[in-house]
Amino acid sequence: MPLLSRLSGITLSVIAGGVYYLRLEKWRFDSEYAPRKIPLLNTADCADFSTSSFPSVHPFPQSKWDHNWDNREPKFMVDATAYEKADPNIRQNMLNEATPTSKRNIILIRHGQYFMDRKDKNYLSLTPLGQEQAKYLGQRLANSGLKFDSVVMSTMTRAEETAKLILNELPPTVTKSDPLLEEGAPFPPEPPSRHWRPKHKLFVLVLVFLVECSFCLNFATEGSRIEAAFRKYIHRASQKQKNDSWELIVCHGNVIRYFVCRALQFPPEGWLRMSVGHCSITWLVIYPDGCVSVRSVGDVGHLPSEKVSF
Repeated sequence: MPLLSRLSGITLSVIAGGVYYLRLEKWRFDSEYAPRKIPLLNTADCADFSTSSFPSVHPFPQSKWDHNWDNREPKFMVDATAYEKADPNIRQNMLNEATPTSKRNIILIRHGQYFMDRKDKNYLSLTPLGQEQAKYLGQRLANSGLKFDSVVMSTMTRAEETAKLILNELPPTVTKSDPLLEEGAPFPPEPPSRHWRPKHKLFVLVLVFLVECSFCLNFATEGSRIEAAFRKYIHRASQKQKNDSWELIVCHGNVIRYFVCRALQFPPEGWLRMSVGHCSITWLVIYPDGCVSVRSVGDVGHLPSEKVSF
């Protein structure tokens, strides 16, 4: 009997091991099975691993999602004193009342092409191509059938002109201008970007020093402003908002790229690694629980290929 018991135990172990092996090697994909090339990792086991436990072919940092990234997590929106004194049922009611139920669709628009030559009389205004781009974009938004709850634009000329041409194609809606959305240097990019390589002469070294100081000053002042714009416009809906909203923001390339990095909780120094075209659409969705999804970045599908510019 002891021998039979041991044999039964061994048999069950082999069967269980075989089933586990099959689960590792194959998994259901639609209605068929497909061979698996790499072993599955149990989520609970992953917590015990450090990044050094994984292959060092391409190591990368890992971080958890910050659910209170916009400082609007429900448990931080209730009255702390009243919450501490309340019983569990009342606490839950307080959290329910502070929890949003609607999502925000934020459409970020980069302005159209503009004159960049300081000697041009139309300096910083839209070029004829930029005006065409804005009209194409306005027509696309009009054909989408969407009704925008608000339109906000940067106070810079090229953004205001772009917004005006877009609005000509849309039903009347509430609009406002905000200087926080103006173009600027949001964050020191990594890798650093330099468009020229100076020779090692004394006067050039002095010039480089002054330029570096200017860069630091720009990032400190403009970066703070653009971060303030992010906090003002990119956040989950208020608990008072009862319906999903569609909001249009007409601004600038650097601002949009920084917003995307911040909204996804990506390192902000990576903003310069992506590009968005003139009159492109970048679509952010912010869900009631604070999760963020990017539906598109720099979408220029409404423009004929010969009208696309960056």
